[in-house]
This record gives sequence, C-alpha cells and structure tokens, in this order.
Amino acid sequence: MSPSLMITKQESLATQEVARDGVHRKVCVNVKNMPFALDLSVVNNFPQTSSKFINFRRCSVEASVCYDARDPAEGKKVELVSSKKPVTYKFQVSDKNVDEGSLEVRMLVLTSQHEDSLFRLHVRVLDSHQELVLSTISEAIKVVSKPDQVRRIRGEKVQSSGKGKKRTHSDMVGDTLSRIEEAQRRQEQLLLRLLGGRDVGDGADDTMEEDTDCGEESGPPPAPAVTEPPRQAGATDGELSLVPLPSFDKTLALALKQFAAIPSDERPNKIRRVLQSSTMDAVRSMTELCDIVTAETSRGLQATASTASARSARGTNASSPIGDPMVTGDEVTGSSFGYSDFYQDLLLNSYALPEYL
Repeated sequence: MSPSLMITKQESLATQEVARDGVHRKVCVNVKNMPFALDLSVVNNFPQTSSKFINFRRCSVEASVCYDARDPAEGKKVELVSSKKPVTYKFQVSDKNVDEGSLEVRMLVLTSQHEDSLFRLHVRVLDSHQELVLSTISEAIKVVSKPDQVRRIRGEKVQSSGKGKKRTHSDMVGDTLSRIEEAQRRQEQLLLRLLGGRDVGDGADDTMEEDTDCGEESGPPPAPAVTEPPRQAGATDGELSLVPLPSFDKTLALALKQFAAIPSDERPNKIRRVLQSSTMDAVRSMTELCDIVTAETSRGLQATASTASARSARGTNASSPIGDPMVTGDEVTGSSFGYSDFYQDLLLNSYALPEYL
C-alpha cells in the first residue's frame, strides 16, 4: 500500500449543519484572518531506511484555497482577492516524527463575499525538485467576519455593547433641547423663589420690621425674614409648588422691600445676577414692568408739581412729596401715586426722567 497524506485533526471555532445539493452535512466555521491548525501525517510511509521515505524536513508543504464541490478534487481554485492571496500558512514539523507536522492557516476570504460559497484547503507536499509527492483536501470551511457570528452559531447569547454606534442628528438635537428645557425650568424656579422671599440682601437681618415714623429716616429698613414659598404636600425641592402664589401687589411690595434692604453699592450686581440667570421671557417682563412704573412715575410727578404750584399760589406751605411714603388723592389731584427714596434709587437712577426730578 502506497503512502498517503492525511489530516488527522482540523481545528474550527464551531461546526454548522448546512444543506447543499439536497445533502445535509456539517462544515467547519472559522473567522477571517484568525489562525487555526491542520495536523498532517503521512500514513503507510516507507521505512526510514528507504530512500523513498517521506521526511517533512526534506520537503515543502503548500496550501491553496478551492471552492467546495460535490467532488472535492474538482473544486475550482480561488484566485487572488484584491491582489492578495486568499490564504496564508506556516508549516512546522513535529519534534517526535519527521513525517508529522502542523499547518497553521489564516483564511483571508469570506463566504458572504463569494455568493455564500464554502471553501476547502488543498494541501500538497513537494520534494526538493518541486515535484508533487502527496496531497489531500480538508473538510468544507465556512469563513465569517466576526467572532460574534461564531457565538450565535454555537447558540450563545451575544450582548451588544453599543460601542462605536454613531448617534443620529435627531438624537443629538433632542438631547440639546432637553438640556435647554431643564435649564429654563431651573431659572423659572429661581425667579419664583426670589419673588417668594427666598433670596435676601447680604448682611440683612432675619426679621422684618415696618418703620412707622414717616417723618424721619434712619437708614434702610431691615430685611424681611426668609420664608419658604408655599409648597404642596409631597413636593420635593426640584418640583414647582402647585399652591397658588401670593397676589401681584403683595409679591411686588415684598420684592421692593428686599431691594431697599440691599446696600446701594451692591444693588447693580444683584440686579445683574438676577437678569443673567433669568429667561428671555422673564427679562422682557421685567423690562415691561420698569417701563410702566417709569411712565406712571412721570405722570404722578407732573400732577404733584401742578398741585404744589397751586398751593404756592394760594399761599399754603406745600412741600414736595418726595420722601413721603404716600401722597393720597386728597393731596394730589387725579393721582393716587406715591413713592419714597427707595423708588428714587430703583427707578430714577436707572431711567432718564424729566430734569425737575
């Protein structure tokens, strides 16, 4: 019996049953460019004393890739792929027997890129004159691109890490809008707390006392006590209270008293910080409020000046209402408007009013 080349072991990452030409068979599954081994052995070799003895140390081993066919010997050879060989290999002779060895192979072709074709390895042994001595063909091989595909074939559960997945433009826009809405919500909460009495001037007292003496002023009145805004039962710090807020008159009066408690040199910085942390709608509302107050102040001052002139003509001792806490309708004809030094500091220094102020 003549010698023959046999593949004693063919490594694979998995095996899969496929049907080709009506025949079900198992094929070896390997990953592209991932090494696997073919163990080779010469069967029925000649005696070592014979000159015909096949010694792998005196021979060369070559491997090529062929398409799988019903008759393995008729499989067509796979040509170069993008100017590259479809397979790379390295053969190592066994330390124990010179007619045994291991062929390390890396497949560089994919089944999916060759119309779902299966492959086989054609292994040849050549002598020193490059003459064919022995040859054999491997089992059918399916080559996939990723190890996850092998795990799926094995039936293992593959979890997607999500790394490397590009975010769509709509996802990024949605995240940006969410951040803007959250920032606006926080700014609205801050504004409500400021109007509700949570922010007070630096260095102000914790109690609020009303000055009943209208004729003398001994400095700015004490700051009001820090009070928590109305809160619904079960509401957290990050949630808006559903309890109705105080009326506009009370809220504005409280805000004006707090402003009056702030030292004069710190007021611009306080107002600037509030405006910087406010939304555009809030800034527009503040601007509209100041415009209305300025207009009403000018109108009230004109009426006051007319009344003072009339009193002088009648010989009465009329005095300017500036500094009085309130000028009633009996004292100023057609107006119930009054303001104090606080209104002067808030409005007259911020807006260009008539020169007689």
